[in-house]
Amino acid sequence: KSKLSAENILKGMESESDISIFRLFTTYGPNANPISLMPRLESRVYERKLITIAKNEGDLLRPIHGCEVARVILADLKRNGSAIINVGGPEVISIKQLVLRIAKKLKIEPIFGENDEMPVVIAPDNLLLENTLYRPIIEFNGSWRQEH
Repeated sequence: KSKLSAENILKGMESESDISIFRLFTTYGPNANPISLMPRLESRVYERKLITIAKNEGDLLRPIHGCEVARVILADLKRNGSAIINVGGPEVISIKQLVLRIAKKLKIEPIFGENDEMPVVIAPDNLLLENTLYRPIIEFNGSWRQEH
């Protein structure tokens, strides 16, 4: 709710200046907050804790590396006009596939459980940064700490 409120405030300022609003989806990198999704998933795999996901491999995400977010923002500086920009990575991946990549990197078998919820598309397939001059290319390699 607070993100939407902030967007509405900024939209009201468009007549005074060009405004870019960046909506980030599943950002990761070496300086990630320990309570964000990737570190929490890695911790659960490492500690061999149950990871409960929605049906059909869980929610769908577009993880994006932090350096790619910076490139999107830098590219946006060259654009004129205001825009709302959805910022996601180059691939759509399920929570289960994300966990399997993490587990492969850790060489640990993950423990999955499934609930009755339908998966949510956190970043839809048509989220391809239509409004930017830079398209992310880095795919998640199984470690949220990966550097670029």
